[in-house]
Amino acid sequence: MNELEEKILSETFEEDFGFVCVQVIKNIGTSIPGAHVHGPYQVACMNMFPKRINDDINFLIDKKVSFIRDFDIKNPEHLKVKDYGTMILAVPYFMKRPLEAIIYPKDFSVQWLRDLSKEQRLDLAKVTSDVSYALSLLMPARGNVFDYNFVFHTGPIGTMYIEIFPSSQRPGGFERVGLYVCQGIPVNSAEIYRRCFEIYMQEHPGKRFNLEPSQVVIDEIKKEIIDYVVNLGCKK
Repeated sequence: MNELEEKILSETFEEDFGFVCVQVIKNIGTSIPGAHVHGPYQVACMNMFPKRINDDINFLIDKKVSFIRDFDIKNPEHLKVKDYGTMILAVPYFMKRPLEAIIYPKDFSVQWLRDLSKEQRLDLAKVTSDVSYALSLLMPARGNVFDYNFVFHTGPIGTMYIEIFPSSQRPGGFERVGLYVCQGIPVNSAEIYRRCFEIYMQEHPGKRFNLEPSQVVIDEIKKEIIDYVVNLGCKK
């Protein structure tokens, strides 16, 4: 994708299309428009930045610091799920739905996919694989359909990042006017991810992926991870 982004934005085409943005998303699950069971990445080339990317650009202009650099400072340490060497997986303190997460590089100068080094691309592949697999287990254990979106924020925004939006909560009336009432707390989501990684992430990535865990596995995950973390939080 980084090579595609570079080619499209380098104006190497015979005709000038005026592309300024290559938007990358990943959809998985039958209830998400444009999604498939195998979870394809979708790439859109645009001559304007989407609203969320413009928000990132305006944040950088107003605050003189990228949104992600500011986020890294403000987000509590205990909400960082895992350090991947060059990448961080974290649950945001402003989580809008359970298991929402953000992936971002430690190098805050990385803005575009083409800026990623070979090591960064490898770490990014590891973290996206881990999160995808974790959600394939955690969503059914929560009683949710296994659906999620990855949204790549790239461009002149200071630092690129990826938002992870699982369909863990249906939007209600408040959400439709821009006010979010989350049916969970960030510290629980972070601990659920960590415990899932600790118990289920030992196998080689090529052998572990399973879109349809058995009912036995679902019941085990609900007991050993979901209920365990919730009960632990209640005791504290």
